[in-house]
Amino acid sequence: MITIQVRYFNILSAFTSCKEETVSFQAAPSLLEIIHFLAAKYPGGFAQVVLQEGKLAPHLRIFINNKTHGWQDGDVLLNDGDEVMLFPAVAGG
Repeated sequence: MITIQVRYFNILSAFTSCKEETVSFQAAPSLLEIIHFLAAKYPGGFAQVVLQEGKLAPHLRIFINNKTHGWQDGDVLLNDGDEVMLFPAVAGG
């Protein structure tokens, strides 16, 4: 069993009603697989923020074990015990 710690920031924590959670998979998931899993778990606003046309949204900032990743890194495989942090871009003035 592969367990991944996911931490949510900004509006994502409101959509999930939590700041972090642990998710489990039978085999090592890709980053995009984790995002699709979470989008199915939290449909609506969460999915609209993290996905764009089925791919990682370009405005989503992702850190895996404190290393930055972007929309082009959907195929990165995660390992047991990894931590994923999700930061949607915030705009305002």
